[in-house]
Amino acid sequence: MQLLNLSQLAFVAAMFSAQAIAGDKKVPPPSDLGLKISDGKFYGQKDVTSDVDFSAYVYVTKGLQSIQVEKLKNPENNIKSYEAVLSIWKDQSELTLEDLDHISYNNVPSPDLEIVDKALRTKGRDPFKENPIYGITISRDSEADEEAWNHLITASFAKEAEEICDEYEGMSNRYIKSFVIGVDCDFHNRFVGIYFGIKGDQSTENTLP
Repeated sequence: MQLLNLSQLAFVAAMFSAQAIAGDKKVPPPSDLGLKISDGKFYGQKDVTSDVDFSAYVYVTKGLQSIQVEKLKNPENNIKSYEAVLSIWKDQSELTLEDLDHISYNNVPSPDLEIVDKALRTKGRDPFKENPIYGITISRDSEADEEAWNHLITASFAKEAEEICDEYEGMSNRYIKSFVIGVDCDFHNRFVGIYFGIKGDQSTENTLP
């Protein structure tokens, strides 16, 4: 029987360690992140504040399995914005993380704003001349959307969504299925929606890397 040398054993141990870590992270409750959630001005709105300079308005829609985030501010990055969003989702929906199908962000900031604009232009839309631009779906498995997709996947909101799928318990079988982008009619804000799919779906099993 052939025995593994020390370097081979170390490599195998590292592989098992990485597999054990990937997808194991649990979402902390809002209190552990220093978040405070209260009823907002409008129906369904929750105002989120914190002791670490994080704030946002959120709308959790249990039936649509979605969370909408508006005017998110996290200048010091003392906590991860996406971890705060996941924590709010679990707390307010009383569902699991794997029940979350959709995260949307209004008021997309720079430099992501410029990335959204580039994606809109690939679809023949001018965000500086058209207002509003209603939601345009950019799908992962659409050849017609490839150029727009390649822009959007570089944005911080896309990278954060990928980290959600890679790191968190209950999301290891998920992936970014599509984006919805547009321009808000009231404030000229760019918005983006991130939709998660399930790996192994019949419609996607031939398109995932």
